Amino acid sequence: MEKDPRELVQVEVPFDRLYSDMAFAYIRQQDYVSARNALMQAVRWDPMNCNYRLDLAELFRALEDKQEWASLSFSVLERASDGKCAARAYTNLGQYFLEPETENISAAVGCARLALRLAPNDAHTTRLLNKIHTTYPDAADESDDHVMGELALQGVPTSPSAEIAICLIMCATDAASDGDKQEATRLTVRARDLVGEEACAAIIKLVRESDAELNAERKAKREAAGSNADGAKEAGDAQ
Repeated sequence: MEKDPRELVQVEVPFDRLYSDMAFAYIRQQDYVSARNALMQAVRWDPMNCNYRLDLAELFRALEDKQEWASLSFSVLERASDGKCAARAYTNLGQYFLEPETENISAAVGCARLALRLAPNDAHTTRLLNKIHTTYPDAADESDDHVMGELALQGVPTSPSAEIAICLIMCATDAASDGDKQEATRLTVRARDLVGEEACAAIIKLVRESDAELNAERKAKREAAGSNADGAKEAGDAQ
């Protein structure tokens, strides 16, 4: 291995973006199989990029693989770091529950309502709501408890990942400590849009309390180390 003549050369553009651009070039040529394969590589290089997953889901749908379309959309819910991606995932699942072979009107309504909370002005959300309203007008009378309960029965989470929101708030805290108030605000707004204002406030409080405890522990350790050093010095002077 040490004598391997090949060299590693860092490219200017990340591989995931190269594969993504390649996929869209194939889409323009209507070569959806090659586009799917390229986007699968993009997801492998950047598994947390929800836009790649959502675009790949649409390609599977175009190739009539509705199960993979739904599975990829579902995978976004635990990774989404902004409300728009989460809403798009819910609208995909809502459409999936309107398919004849997987029809579940209550679950579709639940997905639509969650998407509306996360991205009320998104075109995907509007299309799903209009389709439900036109085709199933009585569905509007179903209670939130019922439709959310139906989603739970289907294994669909009724809120985006709290862990992602915690990560966003922690990053926002770090940015604020570094003096980057604009970035701190941007990340906090993303967390708020993802989990709601009340949950976001609770997370901020939790992170601040955790940071305060950690700082107190560090301070106590520094003071203890200083006391031990002073004691050792006094003992040496006495000898």
